[in-house]
Amino acid sequence: YLERLPVSRSDDKTVLQALEVADRHALPACAAQICRTLGVSRWQQGQRGSAVLWLRRGHDDRRVKHYIAEQKGRMDELDQILESLAEYERRRQTDEGGDGRAELDEILETLTGYAFKHESGGDQEKLQNVQLALARAIQ
Repeated sequence: YLERLPVSRSDDKTVLQALEVADRHALPACAAQICRTLGVSRWQQGQRGSAVLWLRRGHDDRRVKHYIAEQKGRMDELDQILESLAEYERRRQTDEGGDGRAELDEILETLTGYAFKHESGGDQEKLQNVQLALARAIQ
């Protein structure tokens, strides 16, 4: 019965009550399944931190490792974009880059593709840093 609760649409209070019932009746597999279901749901909603916590609580190490690797890949992508912008800015300040408009357009295209690909991701802070750096580069 507990495993069929719509935990992905429930608030945390309802989920915690269901977990309490599972614990009270010594149903650890049921409790773990509830946690895993909620973790996957939270990941799909873009709530990365919450998802990892629920998945860990549900002993789903495989998904936790997969999601952490996915996040690392996203951060690596953003780091590459930031590095491209920093290099562009260095060349612009030393007048080695000439006009550099084509390079700036390429960086902007990369950033736009990244934002489209990860529109529901949790990389907001790094994405804002990239946008600020891009705004400075355009000036």
